[in-house]
Amino acid sequence: MSEDNNPTNSELSFSEPTNVPESSLANGVESASVITPARSSLDKNSTPPLSCDSPSTSGQELGHLCSNIHSAEQQILEDSQLAQMLQEWEHTSESFQEITNCPTTVVAEPAQIVKILSGRVDHMQEFFLVSRRCAPFSRTITLWQRQTKKSPPTSVLKVHFNGEAGMDTGAMSQEFLAEVISYMGREVFPDGSPTDSTNYVQNGTFCTCGEIVAVSLAQGGPPPCFLEQCVYESMSKSIDMISIEESDLTTKEQQLLKDVSENCNDFTEMIFEHGYTGVVDDDHINEILRSLKVSLVNHRSLYMKEFLTGMSTYGVAELILKYPSVCQWKF
Repeated sequence: MSEDNNPTNSELSFSEPTNVPESSLANGVESASVITPARSSLDKNSTPPLSCDSPSTSGQELGHLCSNIHSAEQQILEDSQLAQMLQEWEHTSESFQEITNCPTTVVAEPAQIVKILSGRVDHMQEFFLVSRRCAPFSRTITLWQRQTKKSPPTSVLKVHFNGEAGMDTGAMSQEFLAEVISYMGREVFPDGSPTDSTNYVQNGTFCTCGEIVAVSLAQGGPPPCFLEQCVYESMSKSIDMISIEESDLTTKEQQLLKDVSENCNDFTEMIFEHGYTGVVDDDHINEILRSLKVSLVNHRSLYMKEFLTGMSTYGVAELILKYPSVCQWKF
């Protein structure tokens, strides 16, 4: 077969333009030239061969380029949506406000605790109480609980004493807190330990006491400073009820166990009230003492849990759990 008949070796060239008669064009379209290829006018080496490796014809690279463009556009869209979501969260979420109020440094001194709490007071609202001096503590608790239904205790405390003129500019509220904290130590936490009263649990007295303490710490009132160390620690650490140590008991509780060990028959009724169901005699004194320890510590833990719940106001409870040794100086 000759070279001219081989399509792979044929040479391409362009012929001279051939004019198309005007009569062949419709609607008065101007004449055009039709270009036809001629074999002799174009060398075969002047036309680059088609190759799948050519960048202009690579489908793989073209697809990769399109994919990159799509990924960039998608990333821009996602960034825009994320920015809008964070902006809305900053303006509407309470969690964002709580995060911004959290301390960013390690708390090492009690003064830092007070500073953190004072920064959480809501100065836009008032927690207004009308009381009288030397009012019964139970009456004060009732008034406080009633006011919490109207405004949160994180508001600025304002107090007015019946029968006295003048507006509270801070002095009356300080007097009120000092008086209430003093009553609280004597009536609810005598001897540095909570009163054994399930009634104070069901009527919210322990919880309300926690709120009052938190307000006092945050708004310049006196700290409680009436808890024994083991009582305070029961709020921040767990106690193994199977092996309760002497250090886990208050001075009053240790004295009670000592008295029982000397003559358990004189405390038979009290022993049964604390949940012991065995034989009461000197041969079972160790079982009796261990049972009393469990009862005493368990009841105290319940009362202090309620007290700690009240102190969640202003985040005092969280600070106690996070910095127990620092906060201890205030209790």
